[in-house]
Amino acid sequence: MSRRTVFAAVKTGLALLLVAYLFRSGKLQASVIVELFRPSRLPFAVLAGGLFLSSQAAAAARLKLLLGMGGIEVAYREVFRLTMIGNFFNNVLPGMVGGDFVKGVHLTGRERERKGRSAGIIVLDRLFGLAAILIFATLATVYLLRRYGPRLGTVQQPLYWALTLAAAALLATAAGLLLGKRPAIRALVKGGLSRALGDSFLYYAAHGLASAAKSYGVMARALLFSFATQLLCLTAVICLGAGLPQALPPIVDLAAASSVIFLFGLMPLTPGNIGWTEFVAGAGCSALGSQGGAALFLAWRIVAILCCLPWGLRYLIRSRISWNLQEPIRATRP
Repeated sequence: MSRRTVFAAVKTGLALLLVAYLFRSGKLQASVIVELFRPSRLPFAVLAGGLFLSSQAAAAARLKLLLGMGGIEVAYREVFRLTMIGNFFNNVLPGMVGGDFVKGVHLTGRERERKGRSAGIIVLDRLFGLAAILIFATLATVYLLRRYGPRLGTVQQPLYWALTLAAAALLATAAGLLLGKRPAIRALVKGGLSRALGDSFLYYAAHGLASAAKSYGVMARALLFSFATQLLCLTAVICLGAGLPQALPPIVDLAAASSVIFLFGLMPLTPGNIGWTEFVAGAGCSALGSQGGAALFLAWRIVAILCCLPWGLRYLIRSRISWNLQEPIRATRP
């Protein structure tokens, strides 16, 4: 048995244990989720779904902007489709094929020369998305610590760690982008990569990754799209909370807690972060006096899956993707 198989089995086992714990502890109840989709409460889920689609529209606009900066012109409609397909693979088929991998295969197949730029740009796109999550989580952590302080109990120490790590990551990212704007540094890095990697896929991936540093305007616009994405996701979570029968923290506190939950939920401890995100949400909202956090973020996962399902299923049908990871994924034409 390969190390990769063992690692995947451990992550899957952890996800099952976390889900089992949440149900046994009463933090997750199927009846609560069913209640959200009853006719009287369904408008909340529909509104949340619309906000989720709007957030992904902003994310697609960010990716198109970065692709254009890297010299890769792709129609917005296609970029949005790839964004939804990526969400499908990340949420519906966790641990099989990553959504970024699918996007990378498709976009790289479109490159006629200097193949690899799109792969680097996808990484860059992820970094801009992460930057917004870090900024929101940093502000939210400061707010929660000032408002609740010692009342957070065991959650207080992880929040301090989150604040420290988020601030360090933001400073490192900002320093890298600002230094990358300097022509002398860019030439030095480019020369070193050229000597080390030659005319290879990895060299052009690094070239794509550095493409946004050419323009402060592009960086600012990409960050604004990231802010819009994050704000729309937070608003969608709050709308879902209004449709659940369980009591949740006040809106501002829920938005702050959700920002931190989004950050902790990025840790790839389980396939697709299933179980782990709900566990973090349950613990976080419990510290604020509510037992509805796990159910809220499970509902958020369900809404996201339902929204991206049409694009994902169409991609599977048209591409005839093998469910065996040993077989390559073929990109389809729009």
